Amino acid sequence: QVVRQGLSVRGAESLVRKLQHRGPAKKKGAAAKADPDIRRLENELAEKLGAPVNIRHGRGGKGSLEIRYSSLDELEGILKHIK
Repeated sequence: QVVRQGLSVRGAESLVRKLQHRGPAKKKGAAAKADPDIRRLENELAEKLGAPVNIRHGRGGKGSLEIRYSSLDELEGILKHIK
């Protein structure tokens, strides 16, 4: 994934953290019921940004987007991807 996406060192580190945080067991509740399209979008965006992403999609098409980072350097890398 690192080579295919051309990730920077920070992006690769973020990808590793994201993969480490994924547990074998799925969360129960809303996450287990989530739309597979939303999960796909989360994964695609997380790969592009190099950071964990959470999409909360509500009724009527409204929702929120959460991008997690663990340092200001990581945030800076995310912002470079967005620009």
